[in-house]
Amino acid sequence: MLLERVPSSTTIPNELIGSRIETERERLKTDFEEVTADLSEGDEQSANSEVETSRERARTRLRVAHRHRKEAATLWGSYRAATDDITREEVVRRRDSQRDRLATFRTGWEYRAPTPIRAILVHSDFESLIRDIQHSLEPWPPFPEDPQAATDEVGYILGKIEQAAISLGDLERYQRQVGNQNVRSYRPALMAAATWLRRRARDEAYSVEQPLEQGVAGFDDEIGDSVTRHEFRFARKVAQQYSNSELLDRIKEENYAEAVLFATTRRTAVSAFAAIVDEVESKPPETTVSAEHIEKSRQNARQRVQDALNHRSKPLMAHVLSPVFDVLREAHNELQGGSSGNPPRAYAGYRYAGHFAETAADAADELAYLLENAAN
Repeated sequence: MLLERVPSSTTIPNELIGSRIETERERLKTDFEEVTADLSEGDEQSANSEVETSRERARTRLRVAHRHRKEAATLWGSYRAATDDITREEVVRRRDSQRDRLATFRTGWEYRAPTPIRAILVHSDFESLIRDIQHSLEPWPPFPEDPQAATDEVGYILGKIEQAAISLGDLERYQRQVGNQNVRSYRPALMAAATWLRRRARDEAYSVEQPLEQGVAGFDDEIGDSVTRHEFRFARKVAQQYSNSELLDRIKEENYAEAVLFATTRRTAVSAFAAIVDEVESKPPETTVSAEHIEKSRQNARQRVQDALNHRSKPLMAHVLSPVFDVLREAHNELQGGSSGNPPRAYAGYRYAGHFAETAADAADELAYLLENAAN
């Protein structure tokens, strides 16, 4: 363990720094022992629990171990700087070594998984993890000219490199695991699905390009200050947030799993917006709002969201439905605002959330169809 490389009693010339390192070492040692004991006790208490699964506890253990290892590396780096036992060249070698590991992983990264949906979920996490690794391996801050005068900075630098090493270890373990299983590569299927969903959303967005760009300004005479106006604004905001340019960025960066998730949400957002535009153009604006209307709309939204979550893989649908959770939160806050709240906006938020959830189920079906055809 890295922590064991830091002595409990140091002989650092700077007594203040030495005392601080000794105190931090004791804190980390105590913290790790207490957390480990709590997890062991929790294993006994929750052996038959339906709430916390063994997989969740394993993940908790892994997070604790990772955090402790990074903190120990940071302290070890500070100690080595304080004892003048580290050089810029060593730090560069350690960083380059992790960069080589990352390059090797990416060379063999084929988005392997048992199913295409599993590939999306697992490898979207990997894409995010790789961005974090790349950030950790950036040569910033630069190694100080006088390490002994900047022990915290040296510790931070080594902690970043160790964090990259930890994350790379997780990626490599998964790669070895799937390498021993009969699983296929879904990289081409994800590339194709993301591209097709982007095109379909782009074609539908083209039909509502003017209201998407102009907003309510083009409908002021028709909708005034109505529930319909608020719902239109919710729909437009989400459609703009999940833009074609943002999706293209993910595809260009070859983050295909994230691109599929983003494309499916964009497809949903654009379809929901187009439906609301059609409603604005074909129906009189809704202006009546009552407590009964709001409650009925709220219950309907909750049911549709639950139905959507159960429609396909729940983790997949949770990603696609992520904008809805923000809208539901905003609607709830409007009702909690008392005299400063806006009940018509709350009502509109619940209506839009219900419509988005229903549309999300259709988009998920479309994604499943595209993946099935692309994989065969």
